[in-house]
Amino acid sequence: MAFGDAGGHRPPSIFSTQSPLGRPRTTAGYKSEYQYETIHLATLDYQISSLSTEKSNVEKQINEYLYLNQEKIDPLINELLKKQTYLANLKFRLGILDKDKRDNVEESYKKYQEYQQERSHLDEVFNISEEEKKLLKVQFRKIVLKIHPDKIDEKFNLIASKLFNKMRNSYEMNDLREFEKYVLEIEQANLPLRGIPSGESEIRLKTVSLNVKLNELLESLIELRKSKTYLLIKNEVNIEEFINKKAKILLSEIELLDIEIGEFEQD
Repeated sequence: MAFGDAGGHRPPSIFSTQSPLGRPRTTAGYKSEYQYETIHLATLDYQISSLSTEKSNVEKQINEYLYLNQEKIDPLINELLKKQTYLANLKFRLGILDKDKRDNVEESYKKYQEYQQERSHLDEVFNISEEEKKLLKVQFRKIVLKIHPDKIDEKFNLIASKLFNKMRNSYEMNDLREFEKYVLEIEQANLPLRGIPSGESEIRLKTVSLNVKLNELLESLIELRKSKTYLLIKNEVNIEEFINKKAKILLSEIELLDIEIGEFEQD
């Protein structure tokens, strides 16, 4: 059945005249708006799938760097800051460094130790067992039925999309701790399921849902690409080689500190 009233006028679409990526929307060349929305829905699905893959790859690259950094660089930075603190106290006792500068060095060491503590769960993410991965997959499939935006009452679609994306990201990263945290949030939210809509209404509701999801993915991907870590590593072909170069520089700095500490200890 063609869209429009007896006079042949098309009813206004419930959707924006702009696509999520900013291109003007048109139904020219389609038999009906229903056909247009069906094809547009498939396009949105493809865009979301592509962006999800890209976002996951960026996150994996960042986490690979953070993990290697934690494994190889953090101990060296910790050793460097520890020696700097020791040297600052030596100089303070000898009267050649004032208290404020000594306190600043100690504060830097303290903040770095706190930072390390916050990131300590990265080991769990990268060392997850195959059995844990299978369990995670089963849990993910179960919880999707409770939170997928297509299954939740449209009034709660925005909340559902945010919770679903957070949960899915932690699942894709094999981050059990974060995944379990978001599952608990989902259970507590207890969002109502929607009724069974007609085919036409279902497509329109899905399109709205996918538009929200696509925009959120775009925003989160932009934020990831603006992060200091990604800007640091985006041009690195081999992250492990990049980490090894950093390690050599830090080892040289530690050696120089040992020499300086030795000189002041003799005094």
